Amino acid sequence: AIVAGLDVSPDDNLLVVGGSGDQAFALLEFAVKGKVTAVDNAPQQIDFIRQKVEALQRGDYESFFRVDNKEMGNLIGPRNEENASIYNHIEKDGRLREEKKRQYFEEDGNRLERIRRNLGNLVVLPPANIVGIARRKQGHSKIYLSNALGYRNTMKEDLLRIVLDEISQNIPKNGLIYVTNHDELFYGCSEEESNYLEKFLNVFMPKDSFEPHFL
Repeated sequence: AIVAGLDVSPDDNLLVVGGSGDQAFALLEFAVKGKVTAVDNAPQQIDFIRQKVEALQRGDYESFFRVDNKEMGNLIGPRNEENASIYNHIEKDGRLREEKKRQYFEEDGNRLERIRRNLGNLVVLPPANIVGIARRKQGHSKIYLSNALGYRNTMKEDLLRIVLDEISQNIPKNGLIYVTNHDELFYGCSEEESNYLEKFLNVFMPKDSFEPHFL
């Protein structure tokens, strides 16, 4: 959904929230002439992405898929009675995510190789806030924010409008901002404000994508 929603062209310069890096790598397949810049405010997420880059550089595709499961468990310490249920959830979720990732990345047998060839077009920034970068930096034609805009905080209408307005000034007229927490951001907005955010700023917000998923 994200790859299709961003409608990536070979010349696009994309700013992408880091997370596990999966979206950045998926988009990198199509960034033949442009750049994919990945950033996340969590240092461990940046580490995940860099480990995956190294695995792809080696042609070690099995490690590319395994990085998430191995590292995510380390964030909550050794398994014990208190965190056993959390471990079980992480492991189950990890298996499902790995299955979906394998299904996508191994779909035609050559996708990971195409991504590997385009690794020179991937920029992994040091830990930083993607919204802050999107507000300050020009040169990105499309921006994938996921749920970073208003994450863990409810944004008031005026602040949301200011932030999106600032970001929109830094992308071309036909640029695109893609977020996945549409309902959260639009909660309490008037119809007029909602129309402004969706139409004037050309914000692509799929209403069915709040539930975490891969592609």
